[in-house]
Amino acid sequence: MNKNNNIVFHAIAGDIIGSYFEFENDIQDLTQVSDKQFESLFFPTDETFLTIAVLRAMFPTGKKTKLDFEYFKQQLSSEFKRSVETYPMGNYGSMFLEFIDGTTKEVQSSGSGCITKLSPVFQFVYGDKLKKAFAYFISKETHNSEIAIKSIKALMSIMGDIELSPERLKQRTRTIQALNNGIDIGYSNDADVNLQRALIAFNSGDSFKEVMNECLTLPGDSDTICSLAGMIASGYDIPPILRLRIINILERDLAKEDFDLLRNLDII
Repeated sequence: MNKNNNIVFHAIAGDIIGSYFEFENDIQDLTQVSDKQFESLFFPTDETFLTIAVLRAMFPTGKKTKLDFEYFKQQLSSEFKRSVETYPMGNYGSMFLEFIDGTTKEVQSSGSGCITKLSPVFQFVYGDKLKKAFAYFISKETHNSEIAIKSIKALMSIMGDIELSPERLKQRTRTIQALNNGIDIGYSNDADVNLQRALIAFNSGDSFKEVMNECLTLPGDSDTICSLAGMIASGYDIPPILRLRIINILERDLAKEDFDLLRNLDII
């Protein structure tokens, strides 16, 4: 893996960056945000909390160990439920909450939750077959829809080339973006639409901050778009000051055991 490809941290950073712009647009780009503003206005959302749930199910000892897919399958639902209990402010989707509280056994959602929590798969799972098994299991109970399956497949295709330089990866992703140019990127929050927005942002920026700023010009769910674009843009360095801001927010808002997990896995 390219040493810059801390895929999980880039996805979490995108989530936190997009969090404020989900509801406000008085700040036009990240260059206008002071340290004090950043740490008071920005926060992790359900994208981060459910990503941590996936990591906890992957690494139950809290440290990097050999993956056990059978154990993971048994544990994941419990970790999702723990996330909702530990972080009730997560702004989770209504369909996801129906699954968590047992109202429904399977949700046919086409929302972006099917792909936003997949960064641990791309960083820690090796081999296409096993990656596919993890990715589809993570999403199948809450996002078992045609759009969700299509979006997982598209993101896996993109992330399969994540070791390429950002410039080379752009050549590949522009093909996927062109194939999806018929998608209306209005205000739908379906997974395929948000992935298309993330691709537009990635192909329009030449650094991590530029990609994030491009995300903020697009309509829709900003924390989701920034998280997906951050995942795809993991070949770009995150500026040290921005990285420190993100880590400070995570230390403030996460349970200590979850913050320690990120540290033990060399994510922060």
